[in-house]
Amino acid sequence: MRLFEAKLPQVLRYCQLIHTTPFGLFCPVWTDDEEFSIRHHVRQGDLLAERHELTEGLVVRSLVPVSVRVPDEARAITNRASAVLVNLSVGEPDPLRRLGVLRGR
Repeated sequence: MRLFEAKLPQVLRYCQLIHTTPFGLFCPVWTDDEEFSIRHHVRQGDLLAERHELTEGLVVRSLVPVSVRVPDEARAITNRASAVLVNLSVGEPDPLRRLGVLRGR
């Protein structure tokens, strides 16, 4: 959570709201959200463990984007991307063991 809180000043729009002007006479404006709390947007803990839904062998299939740019295109603005389907093991409560299971596939 501290990591998110530390990075928020770099992403000002995330802590702001957009407001329209009366009668739509002017462009909408961004204003700071006085009630903003990162804790309303980032969830700590393991949702499946809290629901008691950790099941041995349970996987979540995720589509992970992968860049297929060649080294010469490192800074180019292109849409050369692909995706890989990955089975994420969510039945293991220990994150390091989960990573080990993923690496072993």
